[in-house]
Amino acid sequence: MAVSTLSHYRNRGIIALVGVTLVAEVAGVVWFHVFRRHPRPAPPPMRIVLLTNYPGHQRNPSFSPDGNRIAFVWDGEKAFDWHIYVGTIGAKRPRRLTSGPGRDSTPVWSPDGRYIAFYRDNERDSGIYAVPAAGGSERKLHTPSLGLPGWLVETLDWSPDGKYLAFVDRRPNQEYYGIFLLAVDNPQDIRPLTTPAGMASDAGPSFSPDGKTVAFNRSTHDDVNDIFLARLAGGEPERLTFDHEGYYHLNWTPDGAYIVCGSDRLGNRGRLWKVSLSSGQVEPLPFGQGGDADLTLSRDGRRLAYTHFDTKVSILRYEIPRTQGQSAPPTELFTSMGAGPTPQYSPDGKRIAFQSSRTGTQEIWVCDSDGSNPRQLTFFNGPQVRAPRWSPDSREIVFEATPEGHGALYVVSAEGGQPHRLPTDASYPSSPSWSRDGKWIYFTSALKVWKMPAGGGQAVQVTKDVGGDPFESPDGKALYYLKYLDYSFQKIPVAGGEERLVFKLPHHPLFRHSWALTGEGIYFYDLPTRSVEFFNFDAHRVAQIFKPSNGYIPPNNVYIPGDSLAVSPNGRWILMDQLDDDIFKIMLVENFRW
Repeated sequence: MAVSTLSHYRNRGIIALVGVTLVAEVAGVVWFHVFRRHPRPAPPPMRIVLLTNYPGHQRNPSFSPDGNRIAFVWDGEKAFDWHIYVGTIGAKRPRRLTSGPGRDSTPVWSPDGRYIAFYRDNERDSGIYAVPAAGGSERKLHTPSLGLPGWLVETLDWSPDGKYLAFVDRRPNQEYYGIFLLAVDNPQDIRPLTTPAGMASDAGPSFSPDGKTVAFNRSTHDDVNDIFLARLAGGEPERLTFDHEGYYHLNWTPDGAYIVCGSDRLGNRGRLWKVSLSSGQVEPLPFGQGGDADLTLSRDGRRLAYTHFDTKVSILRYEIPRTQGQSAPPTELFTSMGAGPTPQYSPDGKRIAFQSSRTGTQEIWVCDSDGSNPRQLTFFNGPQVRAPRWSPDSREIVFEATPEGHGALYVVSAEGGQPHRLPTDASYPSSPSWSRDGKWIYFTSALKVWKMPAGGGQAVQVTKDVGGDPFESPDGKALYYLKYLDYSFQKIPVAGGEERLVFKLPHHPLFRHSWALTGEGIYFYDLPTRSVEFFNFDAHRVAQIFKPSNGYIPPNNVYIPGDSLAVSPNGRWILMDQLDDDIFKIMLVENFRW
């Protein structure tokens, strides 16, 4: 009986094994014929299209919950009349939604798609408003306690459950800004989410898909800026990034695995990135050419929109007057696209190197000293390329580029050819310049000045204080650099020794490169007086030289003279770039994948 029973179960086991084998074979045949012969179609490629191309400026895009409509800010047919517009993707014309006095910005949809919240800035009624997405009366929800500086205005988000708006404000007894939650159904119910300690401010709140966490950026007085995470349940915020690079317009992917955002990290002005929530690793997104901001992601993550900013500039040549006052009318050498062409004379005075995006991507160009015969030297076709500086013999140009998403230094022949990367152990070098004997290249890294052999190699730290943008004096005896903490010019003997103060800028510089070193002194652009000024080494005083042409006045009513100022080797000419026009257009990425 026992043997019979054992034989019975053995036979059943064999039958079962045969059955499993047959099922596996049948499954394999099915897989081969269905999937091997008919593989799953590849996902559609990401496609970037121009979403808005109206007269004036369009920015601050925000997707409706279904991803088919988009709200954005437009200054309309007449410049600088900023209001909220709503359009259906693919439709020809948007519909104006707001009409109140002041400048409207930062539209954000309620999760049910019925309302749009936004900021309004004017002298009387600045605050957070809500308006029906289909049109109707506006309702004011909150007046900021002490007003908001411009860089904090574009920081508003709606919680996924529709109950709260996250915004930035400060209490009367607070010096710095934090994140607050406003109950939409009871706007008097406001509670702080973050209260930064010390000299820090929080901005850019963005709710996680489950509504339990708010990502934001925390900045300090010395421009250190990283991403933090605050739990609505309470507790101290958790720091996500540690590279102090500056992040803005944070958006969570639908799976909560990444934050996509804008950043100027690693010297990439206005590039788009993704940050892993699990590791904090930061990687560049495979599109965007710089000058990109206002990033927004649809709820399903399939569409991404951003504002692309570009500029049209003219490079003007001014004759330095022998006596103080207005220079003779400038000569326009050439026009270019892209902010900050950073034109630089070659040491022999025969050519000018500059950066331009006139062909669609930012590259290094050269032309004759009169602006003729422009010629493209680099062909990176996408990564940021900028800050060209000539070798002492006028035969090579060193510059910075980001082909791998982070900064590196390259050298290219002034006659053209393949650029070669300078190997170094320094992290993210930028703002390069050559020593006068051609043996060293100075650069900025980790907010300090370093130098390395002209062919690349181990870097040597030169400065102790926070600063950069180094240039050697024409006689090769001293190194000058801009100290960032107090915006003063410092001087260090090349042969070694202690640094000393040369002079302190009277005002915060608009751009770090808006100065030029000569043997007699330092030329710089002073923003409040909108003039070129000169610090004389011998007299040890500053004198106004001339006021450049005004050019185009951008929306913030501040004249932007450019990102560079260059003096010819003979000391007769100054190169500056004049803003002719600025361009704000919204780009749409279809089939976005992270």
